[in-house]
Amino acid sequence: MAEYPQVHGTTRLTTPHGAAVNVDAGMADLIRALWGAGYETLMCCQDAGEAIRGGGTPIQPERWERYAAFYAGFAWLKTPVPDMQRLVTTTADIAKGHGWAPCINITPQGTNTFAHLHFPARQIEAVTALVKRDS
Repeated sequence: MAEYPQVHGTTRLTTPHGAAVNVDAGMADLIRALWGAGYETLMCCQDAGEAIRGGGTPIQPERWERYAAFYAGFAWLKTPVPDMQRLVTTTADIAKGHGWAPCINITPQGTNTFAHLHFPARQIEAVTALVKRDS
């Protein structure tokens, strides 16, 4: 697996399964809240545009500026599909009109078992509060 530079500062967390992982500092409270509420998380980023611009993703360098501009200011979260459905339900009221983009990739073999969510980074605290409230 290719290694990409870590663009954002990180916080070291221990997963519910006991593994130590580095999580973008801006997402650490949200990830803790999600774990506390029983969600599984796979990956996250506090600002996908910055990560792309910094070479922290598998996107081809000639596309960095275009993709970085599109995702600037958007956090990114990857979870199993049932957890994403739960999160989208929990956050439905604050998502409306703010460009939230949950998706499941489709492959020749079928749909993936995980989903992605891009949402405004400015809403990370609000999402965290809702997850804590509903857990």
